[in-house]
Amino acid sequence: MRFIIRSFLIAALLLLPSLPGTAQVPAQKPVAPSAVPAAAQPAAPSGQTLAPSAPAAASPAPAVQEQTITKDDYQLYLKSGDRNPSWDEYIEPAFTSFDSENFATAGIFLAKAYEKGCRDPLVMFRLGIYRESRRQFKEAAELLSQAADGIAQRYPGHPLNNSIALHAGRALYQIDDYVKALPYLQKALQQNPNDFMILLMLGQIARSGKLYAEARSLFERAIASKPPENVTPNPVRTVLGELIILTYALKDSEACQKYVDMVLSAWPRDPVANTYRTRLDKERFEKKQQEMLDKIVK
Repeated sequence: MRFIIRSFLIAALLLLPSLPGTAQVPAQKPVAPSAVPAAAQPAAPSGQTLAPSAPAAASPAPAVQEQTITKDDYQLYLKSGDRNPSWDEYIEPAFTSFDSENFATAGIFLAKAYEKGCRDPLVMFRLGIYRESRRQFKEAAELLSQAADGIAQRYPGHPLNNSIALHAGRALYQIDDYVKALPYLQKALQQNPNDFMILLMLGQIARSGKLYAEARSLFERAIASKPPENVTPNPVRTVLGELIILTYALKDSEACQKYVDMVLSAWPRDPVANTYRTRLDKERFEKKQQEMLDKIVK
């Protein structure tokens, strides 16, 4: 029997390099475990950064997506797992406790097995999710990436194969290890081509590497996808803010105006959109003035 433990998001504001003519995005470290992190609101170009949005409230439960664990996992472990008498006795109570949502108890048994040398992907996945829920992000990233690297070989038919890349990529993204996060997130996108938050994360990684055209493409794909619900800050507003900055930097004034209008129609007081509206209005005015002067000179 597969089950779902409710997933939730954090407000992880990442320090990204400034685009030409813009201020830096304010940085804020993750404060709670998540299925995927929400990105930062882009900064206004005036040299002052926007105040970071309040982070989502922490939850005591690890975030586990649908079809990542099954009731048969312990039997699969007995058949194909990384078994050893030194830690076998801890696995059944670890899995049973985790499946019944007694995460603190599960964490004790999982940690004991890992300390004894167990490197089974199903064990490391559960321990990684638990570490993440305890805000131990570096440890979680290491565990989840190890699980991702070993799951296909040891458990080729397990449903975790369809989501572990996202878990590993998200965990590495949370600790700002974009180089290691990138291949996992790219694989996750292959598995879920229209996932809003994967596109958002990849867009921000591209933006941090100054691949502005690629970042724009990823953010535009995100806008065309279904966003997650009940997330703060609003991820659609976040992506539109990114697109305002990127299209302006890429000198696509028409697209920039379109995204400014989209934001202001929903959030009239948005500082990023208002700042860029002023910039675009000023540029149009100066262009008309120059055209008039050219006619007079001729």
